[in-house]
Amino acid sequence: MSMACSSAMKWSEPHLPADGGPPTIKNHSVTYHNGLLYCFGGYDGRRNHMTLLVYSLRDQRWTPVNGVGTGGGSQTNPPNTGIDGGNGERRGRGGGSPAYMTVGGTPPPGRNGHTATLATSNRDGTNPNPNDEDDGARIFVIGGWLGSGPLAASDMHVLDISGGLEGLRWYQPVSFQVALV
Repeated sequence: MSMACSSAMKWSEPHLPADGGPPTIKNHSVTYHNGLLYCFGGYDGRRNHMTLLVYSLRDQRWTPVNGVGTGGGSQTNPPNTGIDGGNGERRGRGGGSPAYMTVGGTPPPGRNGHTATLATSNRDGTNPNPNDEDDGARIFVIGGWLGSGPLAASDMHVLDISGGLEGLRWYQPVSFQVALV
């Protein structure tokens, strides 16, 4: 992983934990909101991932997200990934961010090559008050390849991030069919 600093026009390597950080994946999505990068899905050469990771630009740390799921949801990252804490330790971090976060709802099936688009309640997509996490922010994950056949997925899933890191929740909007004329 590398980061670009736009003011200095140079690349730098961020701090990674001793185990190397997140899995090596490609075709994943990364969505920025209020100083955090939400990384979802991807392919590691063997399988599609349904992993959700959050990277704090301020703290320069990955935080694993434990999915609790409803209706059969599964854990998106085991608690002993070694990312930020190692060996499953639940240690606090500066800035009040939790060492592990839990996401509710049922995550989408593992996928790669999908889109992930941020939508907020604000017209320009920014939050005028960064301390107010409830700006209606949601990440819409659409399509991608599920690894089960030649066709792309035609589904849509939403990660509600409006409640901040402690209120992450997956849901799938009610679908409907549109007749093409």
